[in-house]
Amino acid sequence: MHPIGVEYEEYMVALAVNKIQDPHQKAIGIKKWEKETGKDFPWGFPDAGSLLLESGDWENAVNSMASLFKKQQN
Repeated sequence: MHPIGVEYEEYMVALAVNKIQDPHQKAIGIKKWEKETGKDFPWGFPDAGSLLLESGDWENAVNSMASLFKKQQN
């Protein structure tokens, strides 16, 4: 277990996602990581919805933000 509370393999994948320069691809990587691990992404990046919004992917941005809102409600 890595000190940030994720398994080593999950941490290595998160590091790779962190290095992605394209905001749209990074947002997709973050959402995929969160879906596969069932955890919030371990670093304080802008949430994936914001990244998708910046890249013009409106439909996925709205869905991502709705998902985040539901998590915060629970």
